[in-house]
Amino acid sequence: MTDDIAEQSEGETPMRKLVLFIHGLGGTANGTWQRFPELIREDTELKELYDVRTFEYSSGAIGSKPSLAICSVSLKTEIETRYAEYSDIALIAHSQGGLVARYYIAERLNSSQPLRVSRLLTFATPHQGSGFATLLKHIPLTSKQAEDLDPNSEFLHSLGVAWGQAKADRRVITEYVGAADDAIVGAVSAMGPWSPSYQVVGGVGHRAIVKPATSGCTSFLILKKFLLVEGIPPGGVEADYRAPLLRLNHVNPGHITRFIYSARVLPFFGRETEVGFLLDFLGNLEQRFRWMVIHGSGGVGKSRMALELCLAIHSEWHAGFLSQDGQEPDWGRWQPLMPTLIVIDYAARDTDRVGRILRAVAGRSMADGTLKLAAPVRVLLVERSGEGDWLDKIVGIGTTRAQVNADRFPNLHLVAISDPWPIFEFVFQQAGKALPEKSRTLGALSQIDGERRALFAYFIADAIVAGHDIRHFDADRLLDQVIDRDRQAYWKPAGMTAKEERLLALATMLGGLRVGALSLLAEKLLPSWDVDRHPMMFLAMTGRESGEDIAPLEPDIVGEHFALGCLAQSNLSNEDRARFCGLAWRSNPLGMAQFVLLAHRDLPGHEMLRWVRKRPLAERKPQLAWSMAAVNLMSTLPLRDPAGARALLEDMHDLATENGGAQFWEFWAKAAVNLTIDLRVRDPAAARALLDDIGSVAVRRDESALWVQWAMATVNLAQVLGARDPATARRLLDDLGDVAARRDEASLWEFWAMAAVWLTDGSSDLVAARSLLDDVRNVAKERGGARLWEQFARAAFRLITNLRLYDVLAARALLDEMRGLAEHRDEAPLWKLWAQAAYNLVHDSGPLDPGAAQALLDDMRSVAAQRNDAAIWEQWGDACINFTRGLGSSDLAATRALLIEIWHAAVLRDDAQLWDSWAQTAVNLGYYFGSQDPHMARVLLSDMRGVAAQRDEIVLWKWWAKAAFNLRANVESSDPAMAADLSEEIVRTLEPLGHRLFGSREDVESSETVGS
Repeated sequence: MTDDIAEQSEGETPMRKLVLFIHGLGGTANGTWQRFPELIREDTELKELYDVRTFEYSSGAIGSKPSLAICSVSLKTEIETRYAEYSDIALIAHSQGGLVARYYIAERLNSSQPLRVSRLLTFATPHQGSGFATLLKHIPLTSKQAEDLDPNSEFLHSLGVAWGQAKADRRVITEYVGAADDAIVGAVSAMGPWSPSYQVVGGVGHRAIVKPATSGCTSFLILKKFLLVEGIPPGGVEADYRAPLLRLNHVNPGHITRFIYSARVLPFFGRETEVGFLLDFLGNLEQRFRWMVIHGSGGVGKSRMALELCLAIHSEWHAGFLSQDGQEPDWGRWQPLMPTLIVIDYAARDTDRVGRILRAVAGRSMADGTLKLAAPVRVLLVERSGEGDWLDKIVGIGTTRAQVNADRFPNLHLVAISDPWPIFEFVFQQAGKALPEKSRTLGALSQIDGERRALFAYFIADAIVAGHDIRHFDADRLLDQVIDRDRQAYWKPAGMTAKEERLLALATMLGGLRVGALSLLAEKLLPSWDVDRHPMMFLAMTGRESGEDIAPLEPDIVGEHFALGCLAQSNLSNEDRARFCGLAWRSNPLGMAQFVLLAHRDLPGHEMLRWVRKRPLAERKPQLAWSMAAVNLMSTLPLRDPAGARALLEDMHDLATENGGAQFWEFWAKAAVNLTIDLRVRDPAAARALLDDIGSVAVRRDESALWVQWAMATVNLAQVLGARDPATARRLLDDLGDVAARRDEASLWEFWAMAAVWLTDGSSDLVAARSLLDDVRNVAKERGGARLWEQFARAAFRLITNLRLYDVLAARALLDEMRGLAEHRDEAPLWKLWAQAAYNLVHDSGPLDPGAAQALLDDMRSVAAQRNDAAIWEQWGDACINFTRGLGSSDLAATRALLIEIWHAAVLRDDAQLWDSWAQTAVNLGYYFGSQDPHMARVLLSDMRGVAAQRDEIVLWKWWAKAAFNLRANVESSDPAMAADLSEEIVRTLEPLGHRLFGSREDVESSETVGS
């Protein structure tokens, strides 16, 4: 029904335009809007253009109320019957009413029906759902409307898809308004599905935003401007509104799944600091895109951490693990309908896919013609390592790399929780058994797993509860008993045989196996799929349904140990093992490559590793995946198994020879380079021989990629030989120069310059080092290019490091040349290297020539301010710390003046690193004052306390504590009263901060500052 706000006299012709108000959950036509319609009628401009009406419908959070889809049908009926005369309608909606309006608009557009609504303005509408509705789910008799408002409701998902398919933002003028003090609908949810026009009204809440008292209220002014605006919405790139398929990888908790992270059997212990870090990663929703890497050893809790983050934000974010085989949107045109957190576990498994996602989403802005992200997007990559070749492939090169890295958040390196004992307490409490002796148990954990990872703590606690004596266990035996206990308790009773175990091993190697693919394998070591027996059998083994897919055995390290154990069975011949591994490589090359890498990292001593890393005998795709894995293995395998590494490289050489393809030779050369990195220190002669092998292949095939690898190996060997065998190192440099000159390729000249830098650094002959620097300068002048000039600056920096001890004037002259070069080219790396060199000279000249050091500090500060460069500001702050430490008590006035300079810079930039530098400098100054002017030191301590309290950063409290301890030690004999006051203040301050975050008193007192 409707309530006619503006009464019409009989016979009056309706105006051409209509404003129709739509209330929200529990609202009414008059109660919701109050004077809003009246203000329109009183406005001289609006009343000439618009009639005003309201739409009322049955709404409420409790009881039998129509769904929002049905409410939109009611809106359609009212518009078509009661307001048929109006050709231009503006819908003004509050809260839930905005969803009713959007559903109506999308339905009309998608069904190609006439639409007379030209514009939509929503106030405090939960476009992406409301956490308030999530709470209502637990209340009996919750209405269908309240269910529709849940962020994960089918209604909101359908609305988002329909709105995107209709391209409604391009066909109806839309604007979204949020309330700054809204406790019901969050700011992100009120922004709308894609909001080129989003407003926030300050000082009002969810209801007050639609109750303007006068025409001067912000809400009315926004509405008036919106109603008077002319034109149509801007066009743009057609968006893809399909949401990526994200899963929480849930598995039912139980004894068989107790070690699987997604079963969440074990409580989430000891990760408060890491949770805070990840919430910071999500924060600042104005920054639409961010990505980061969380990395650490297997079993340390990476996936569990990511899962807990997803669950914590699930009421307001579309969050979960990206499915390997789910449908994906066109990432370049993808338009998220709500804040989205995408977790990509095993990110190195498919670097092409991950790179495609990051490169498509990073830097999305209107300025470059791409579609600006409508809602915040975060991508969390989960891997064992935080850097490496896998990540280089993802971020790309050149400008693409710079663009992707511009949106990168710092890595989170996850290590074992500091105290694993609560895990034992939980397991034994659940079992109703008395705890074992703590120190011996934790000692056994340390012996079995040096990292004391949570998963191994859980294994051990579980084993002890089951009656095992772990005193003589190692990691292999511990994993054996985990598997064997489940085998006896669940697998065998379900009818499992050796063939089913091998099938589970294959699925584990591949990261999962489609049941439909089994019929194509035709392998005698595996069973034929029995639809009546096998689904329940594999459910008993893995805890996951297996109607369509056979899941791998989890956790990873258990699955890896199990799969390798299956290969080690004595009844298998070597032919069987080779055939089984070949089958794995053919079935899923990338999955098998990932298994090989993880197994080598987690179980480096297992005898079956030599079988899984044997090269596939046929088919190009498996051989390419094996080659990529072999390159990565060569980074670590030589340290543990030199003979195995040599054999692997020979296999790669044989494959490249047989295949003849450029890709295989490049993979071999990359692996050879990695092996030279190990050999160059342990066996330089063998490294040189391998370098010659790479060179021979490069000469024979004459391909740029091979020459680049040879150059890289040359640089690595020259780096080590520079100090121990300068003559050989120089010959290598000359060989590299000859090849660079002959091929005239920029990358080879850059490698030559890198090698020259290393020789400059390692040379004890300063004359020869200067000559090398001249050579690099001449090549840079002749060829140009930022990379060559950066290498020249690096060589100059290293030469300054040596010269400053013998010839300060020459070092200063070279620093001035670096300054001139940086000014001329104005490139950030050159300025950064100049600042590093200046820092070193300040460090050395401070005690001997304070005036020269102070002048350098002034130069650094001037450049930092001029360029607004955080890295140079940081170097300047560190230089100030060293200068005041070296200056000692000889010039306290100069130290005090420098402290004030740092304070001004820190205030101006609001920079945590500069505040840290200020605090450390204050510690140094306070130490000197402590013996000469304790009261001045006390004033300085009060200043430090004020800054620490205002910024509330733990590091600043640590430096305050250090200064307090220093001062107390200085006045203990001369002023016992002050010392006593300081002791009380230290105790009062440290206790509330907590030793977990702050560290022990001994940690503070032993930290490196003056007076330590």
